[in-house]
Amino acid sequence: MNQNVQAIEDLFALLDQFQDYPDGVLPTPTILPSTGFFPGALCLWNPQPADTAHRPPVGGIMIVGHNFDSEAGFTRSYLRSGENMKGPTWRNLLEFLQSVHIAPEQCFFTNVYVGLVAGNSAVGAFPGASDQTFVQ
Repeated sequence: MNQNVQAIEDLFALLDQFQDYPDGVLPTPTILPSTGFFPGALCLWNPQPADTAHRPPVGGIMIVGHNFDSEAGFTRSYLRSGENMKGPTWRNLLEFLQSVHIAPEQCFFTNVYVGLVAGNSAVGAFPGASDQTFVQ
């Protein structure tokens, strides 16, 4: 197996190590088969769902966000089969990448915190940020 492909599979396998999420944080129930940030999607720009090998851009750029979304936001993304590419995160990020001449295909998208914020909103401090075991 290609080492790069294994790296993405290993990244998602690490989520299984989280036994207890802090209050206010829920595990991501599934992976969106589309463009998006880890841990909610495949970390890549426009991955093809039929591909068995999602290759990260070796020598590319890692884009690090704060956290994926809220429970309700993830459900909306799941129902539409992907993140809202016209929402503020993607709209602003894509405008910035274009302004510095970086193709999104060169990027690996991830977040500092894993899990979803319980409820309807992911705005504000991430509930797991004060749990030192979770942060580590």
